[in-house]
Amino acid sequence: MVSNNDIEIKESHFFQKLLAMESEAQVLAPDIISRVTGRHQNPHRHSAISKCQKIQYRLLYSNYYFGLLLHYSRKFIKSITASKARLSKPVKQRIFSAHGAFLIFDRSYFEKGGHIDDGYFLFGEEDSVAAQCADKDMKILFCPDLKVYHNEHISTEGSGFKKRTYHLQQNAYRYIKTNFPNFY
Repeated sequence: MVSNNDIEIKESHFFQKLLAMESEAQVLAPDIISRVTGRHQNPHRHSAISKCQKIQYRLLYSNYYFGLLLHYSRKFIKSITASKARLSKPVKQRIFSAHGAFLIFDRSYFEKGGHIDDGYFLFGEEDSVAAQCADKDMKILFCPDLKVYHNEHISTEGSGFKKRTYHLQQNAYRYIKTNFPNFY
């Protein structure tokens, strides 16, 4: 397991549930619930990044001020269109990427050539793991029965579009784009 230091496991039988699971996936993604917003952070991405999203990322990370404009525009549009999000009960399913705050790796992840990537500082673990899984035909499985709680942003500068955070994310984006050219 790889976990942020701001994760809480409240369920006393979490590890028993995990050990009892049978899965052919190389990465397991629990239901990560934000303590700040109450939002369920997994699945991070259901499917691969589309061409349109790749263009959005290129624009987002081209310049801080343009990124700021794009970030708040996307946030506004999402607030209008996401009113009915998460009405149904989450189900166990294969996903493209998991939120990086808490990842569970099966031994087969490492046996198939996956590794814990440290080529960036903060922000980017979702994309690094997803890119490695896509490159090596490995599976990521969302497991909503495993729940953890995320006290997000307590170890960084808080939420919002901060310049320092943007530059860390921009560096991670550039690293992933360079090392996994088919990803973005």
